[in-house]
Amino acid sequence: MIELLVTSTVSSFESRRRFDENTSVGALKERLELLTGGNASTMKLELFNKDNHFITELKDNDLSLSSAGVQDGFRVHVEDSGRLFGEFEGELKE
Repeated sequence: MIELLVTSTVSSFESRRRFDENTSVGALKERLELLTGGNASTMKLELFNKDNHFITELKDNDLSLSSAGVQDGFRVHVEDSGRLFGEFEGELKE
């Protein structure tokens, strides 16, 4: 299992989540839809190391997290140009 910090351009919420290291990037995007409100088909994932330095963009949906170089404690930042920042936060606060 790999623990990741998940951040997003869609919401201000941060979340720590655990994922199996054999999860594909595409499956990760699908799971992050519920968490971030982003859309898996338009989502861009950026990977940052424990020191918050940018590593790479996770582009290959078929690659497993471990094959993509994702490690425990890294941060995955979700960008989705099809969504507005805070678009779903009002619904969560009600």
